[in-house]
Amino acid sequence: MGQRVRWTLFYWRSKTKGRNKWALEWRDEVTGRPKRKTFGSRAEAMEEIQRLFGSKRRHLVPRQPGENEPQTVGQYGPEWLKRVQPMVAPKTYRSYEGMFRVHLEPALGPIRLRDLTRSEVKGLIAAKLQAGLARNTVRLIRATLHAMMNDAVEDELVDANPAALPRSDRREARKRHLFRLAPTVGERQANVKALTREQLQRLLEAARARVPSWYPMFYCMARTGMRSGEAIALQRADVDHEQMHIDIRRGFSEGLVGPTKSRKPRRVDMSRSLQEVLREQETRVKELALRRGRPAPEWIFPAREGRIRNLRNLERAFEVARAAAGLPEHLTPHCLRHTFSTLLLEQGESIEYVAQQLGDSIEVTAQVYDQWARIQSPGAVDRLDRKNGLDTRGNGRNFGGV
Repeated sequence: MGQRVRWTLFYWRSKTKGRNKWALEWRDEVTGRPKRKTFGSRAEAMEEIQRLFGSKRRHLVPRQPGENEPQTVGQYGPEWLKRVQPMVAPKTYRSYEGMFRVHLEPALGPIRLRDLTRSEVKGLIAAKLQAGLARNTVRLIRATLHAMMNDAVEDELVDANPAALPRSDRREARKRHLFRLAPTVGERQANVKALTREQLQRLLEAARARVPSWYPMFYCMARTGMRSGEAIALQRADVDHEQMHIDIRRGFSEGLVGPTKSRKPRRVDMSRSLQEVLREQETRVKELALRRGRPAPEWIFPAREGRIRNLRNLERAFEVARAAAGLPEHLTPHCLRHTFSTLLLEQGESIEYVAQQLGDSIEVTAQVYDQWARIQSPGAVDRLDRKNGLDTRGNGRNFGGV
């Protein structure tokens, strides 16, 4: 017997003409691509079936009209969320669920997946921006729809993702700012809130005086570029005092310990001063656990009871230290990561080294910290003159080759 060619025939009632319309869907035997045609009556659809498949018709597997009708965005969304929940970070799932429930389902819920067009996606983006939503919020709305429709493509429910821009249109789209919702390089640089050496010193001294139990963590973040969640989840086994490095293997987010933001572990260098601070911290933690008759916790910066610390408490402690140091109110704990990067670049370290320590790509690091990477090097051009045999006294003699 030949290959069974599966097809689906279904109908719906047209809102504009008030009568049934029929659609035939099948998969091309040669290319494997899905195909679709619409008709005004069932008879027309059956004639097309006969024309397309001819003698193979006895091998077709028909389905009843109305059965397996294509899903709408509102029907597919909850199923998709349930499926991706165990595969993404809790914070990502919460973002997906919130964006779908608040923005996508009310606006696109009744639309069938295969009827969703790029123009409707653009219209949704424009409407959200006009409503005053932040560009980052609109970016997350589109990112959620993009991820959902990608899975719909894999599930063979649609042919293409309407939330994705075709490669041929991307350059022109960037000019018109169509789907460009992510911050520009200039905006990302403007958002970098880094401390000077003097400000960092004031902050750490204020932390040691006002919130001493948090001082070792803040010092560690300022000397390694760790994110807040990575510092909270740091364990004693991650620190190698002999080789002078720290392995960052996990992070803390939404009340759970999981992989780092990049989902990749990284190794950072440990300075002598940081080694001293961490050794003192480990000694204090062990002594406290011994006095309380408990085993020493695995965390380097545990709470008093030995449990893992809370991100909100970290933010509160940082705010106390910031206010005591007299620093601007817009600063957050994440500024310690930016400070680590900018201070390294200002002293002449390579962008490649900084990117490696941060766990970011060289391209992203260069974009964010470009203005700090362009450091001044007094005497650099004069050294270039001397190297090429040029007369630096201005008498016009002894010109060498370039």
